[in-house]
Amino acid sequence: MEITTPTQLTVGRYELNTKTIRLICHHADGTCTKQILSFRECCMLQMLMQNLNEIVENERFCRELWENTYLFSNASLYVFISRLRHYLTDDPRISIENVRGHGYRMTFNDR
Repeated sequence: MEITTPTQLTVGRYELNTKTIRLICHHADGTCTKQILSFRECCMLQMLMQNLNEIVENERFCRELWENTYLFSNASLYVFISRLRHYLTDDPRISIENVRGHGYRMTFNDR
């Protein structure tokens, strides 16, 4: 999968820069932290952010990130999702939920 435009996506306190493959968290005190992502982490997060509040199917992750379906497993996908959830813990308004049997959905609750 190629990382496609846009190069910067924002959800809540987080900004994903797909050009530098970095996730930036803008904290309430004005500071920011940066997390270097792996290529697959960046692609997965980009897919989730671009499809905010929509389900990204497991098959799509498989097709776009693991070109050889023999190398793909739901366990691998879960590991990547767990890492992404960990990276996003500084903004409780963001969650990545499992839609059992279908895929994952990133949600943002601004209330």
